Amino acid sequence: LECQQFLYIGDLQVIRLNNIRRIELNSSQQIIAVTPEGIVISAEGRALFNEAVDKFVVYRNSEAIPLEMFMMAQPIFGPGCFYVNEADSCAFYTDRLDIKNAIENVNLTLVVRSRIIDGETVLNIGNEDIIQLTGSRRFVVTSNQRIEYSGNTIIIRNITTNEIIETFTNITSSYRYSQSNDIPELDTGGGITVVGPITIIISNDTTLITDRSEVLNVVDPIIPPTVPPSQMFRIEERSDGSFVLVINEMDIITISDAMKQIVESTEQLSYSSNTITITNFISSDELNRILATTLVIYRNTDVEPLNFTGNAPNVYNGPFTLCYTPDGVAFFTNRQDIVMLICDTLNNITTPPPTTATTTPTPDIFPSPQTILIRNSDRSRWFTGQFSSCSRTCGVGVRVRIVQCLSESGLPSLSCTNPREPTSRNIPACLELCNTQDCPGEHPRNGIPRDEIIEFDFDSDFFDG
Repeated sequence: LECQQFLYIGDLQVIRLNNIRRIELNSSQQIIAVTPEGIVISAEGRALFNEAVDKFVVYRNSEAIPLEMFMMAQPIFGPGCFYVNEADSCAFYTDRLDIKNAIENVNLTLVVRSRIIDGETVLNIGNEDIIQLTGSRRFVVTSNQRIEYSGNTIIIRNITTNEIIETFTNITSSYRYSQSNDIPELDTGGGITVVGPITIIISNDTTLITDRSEVLNVVDPIIPPTVPPSQMFRIEERSDGSFVLVINEMDIITISDAMKQIVESTEQLSYSSNTITITNFISSDELNRILATTLVIYRNTDVEPLNFTGNAPNVYNGPFTLCYTPDGVAFFTNRQDIVMLICDTLNNITTPPPTTATTTPTPDIFPSPQTILIRNSDRSRWFTGQFSSCSRTCGVGVRVRIVQCLSESGLPSLSCTNPREPTSRNIPACLELCNTQDCPGEHPRNGIPRDEIIEFDFDSDFFDG
């Protein structure tokens, strides 16, 4: 169900805010006509808006109360904001900053959905059919590429080399709906240049240029993106035996050195002053702090990896998978294809033999996850980390490891402890004793240095009286 939100001024219901469209008027633009046939907004001789509405309300600084207009003798000049709800055939104009701020503080994100028209799937944004998805093509434009639209031709060009990557002709309509646009903007005359990263969808003579996640989430199941080969990802084994994740021909992180953590849907990640902080945003509890000089982000909505050094501008909500290494490199993604590649690689890496005991305790823990291969009915299984170094080199120490139950897609699962599943009868230990041999010069029973032990004969007269 969609929550309905309305703007009221006093007792007057002015306009419904759901799927509202906004036109910002500057001082050279004006509303030149209000008649029963429609409202006309003009800018330098070109109509920005020309549609019939059943209701038009004006509330400016010069009005004491909102005015509902059916006819208008004089033009209304900007600057100001014109809002229209086409589904309700209702419009509103104001130059009052308090009213504009009140509207902007409401979530005015348009409803994005797909619908079937004459057997074809169409993308609908804010009750407006934008582009046919059936039979369309989709391209990911990277940050070193740009889109040029001129003379009914769209070109995707490499900025550095000026090489033409793709050309589309006979384009008569191009919509832009990016983070900087409140509504899809239609340009029928060309003259557009847009630098990536961004996505373009092409259907016959119409295109849509967008970077909005709500649009891509609807489009994803219908038109999988055409990803250039340079954006393919893989894991390479290097000559030193390490395994490195490579995306877009760039080394991202050394997987064989990495610790993996699942960030839940109730958790969020922030990155500031070379520190990653993971918190529970419901309880505000801090769950983990990780030192990292570099953070690389690659989500479903990113057309290429985003690289941050020291700080990142946003807070990122889970769920996603975070990998980080002792040398200060961190990487997170919610792309399940990459998560599965990482998990499969870690499962196949041979666990190195334990290092020779030293005389200095080394309790640092940098697990290299291994897998208990018993699978449940939902294919979940236990994942375990490599045991840490022993906390003592002799005289009985402890070493620990991470134990997680993960689904086949790499997400946390509760199935492993279900009594009906085989993994509930084979739970791996998260700690074990190590280096149980006596230390030189220590008491054989309790590990206390011999020169600190005083022995008493309980049969002597020492305790008499």
